[in-house]
Amino acid sequence: MVKIENNHYVGLDILRIISALIVLFSHIVISNNSIDENQKINAYIIASIGVEIFFCLSGFLICRQGFFVLNNKDKIIYNFFCFIARRIMRTWPAYFFVLLCFVVFYKNYTSEIISYMLFIQNLYYPLVSSNFFEVSWSITVEEIFYVVFPLILVITYKSIPYAQNRIKKDKLILMVCIFIVLTILTTKSLMYSEDWGAEVRRVAIFRLDAIAIGGVFYYIFKKYKNINYFYILNYLVFFLSFSLAFLLLDSIANIDKNISLPIKNLTLFLLSLSGASLVIIFSQVKEIYCLKRNFFLFLANLAYPIYLSHTLIIDLVKRLGVEGLVWQLFFVTLTVLLVSLGIRHIIEKPIIKKRPNYA
Repeated sequence: MVKIENNHYVGLDILRIISALIVLFSHIVISNNSIDENQKINAYIIASIGVEIFFCLSGFLICRQGFFVLNNKDKIIYNFFCFIARRIMRTWPAYFFVLLCFVVFYKNYTSEIISYMLFIQNLYYPLVSSNFFEVSWSITVEEIFYVVFPLILVITYKSIPYAQNRIKKDKLILMVCIFIVLTILTTKSLMYSEDWGAEVRRVAIFRLDAIAIGGVFYYIFKKYKNINYFYILNYLVFFLSFSLAFLLLDSIANIDKNISLPIKNLTLFLLSLSGASLVIIFSQVKEIYCLKRNFFLFLANLAYPIYLSHTLIIDLVKRLGVEGLVWQLFFVTLTVLLVSLGIRHIIEKPIIKKRPNYA
């Protein structure tokens, strides 16, 4: 059995923490009644950026596991299912626990819960409920990618003899990622949408490219990281793409009907570029002062439970009568951290330890 290499990037742990906190704090601001609409719009934009970073980070980290899928020619099918099993054991326990909490807290016992259980709540259509477990839209994107990516990878490898004998594994993974990106970009360019946010940005099959772009940048990172000015170039890509994407998001948020669909789709692509380049920038961070890498790993492991549970806890704190932005920030953050600690150590950790290894 092949053990997963300990090629750990502490900078990416830091980026996971930052992304989770960006989404958390933005949603606290959005939910606060004392905040004016312009500030809420800015918070929406910032929250969107946080989610896009998560997508690119997932692609960067997950696509490299394609090497393990292809590691043994005689065990590729086993490794394919191993990949799926490892992702299920990593993401499902916390997801279904939080989903159960949402069901009980909001007393939502309708049939629409089945779609959340099957990860089809926003498969190729808007989220079935705009005010129930809203953050789950991005989880569906991830879960679909965890099947689509290794499936295309294995089919390509098994069905094309040239791929087995002549194409290196890293290039094959790159080709699959580029194929996903081009397919989704082409599909989005041919469609019509009246509500871009609900019908495109938060629809699962139209967002697979965001994760795949993270995979493309992983290849770029591994191939060119030792070249002079590589990181400077990534800083430049991040600054230009992020600046333009932020301006476009601001325009979309304020004058949505006057922005064409191609420009909106370009905005998503620019966000993915900025997110992926930011991942590379953070990958070079080794440590921060006297703080050890285990500290950041500890916090990074809370990012997923934080993301899943925070909107429910925001509502809980509001129902308890906590008012004022500062107090809400304090109590929500404290509660989210405590809940996430419980989820991590009681629900996630015991299952993660039992994940199978690749052959």
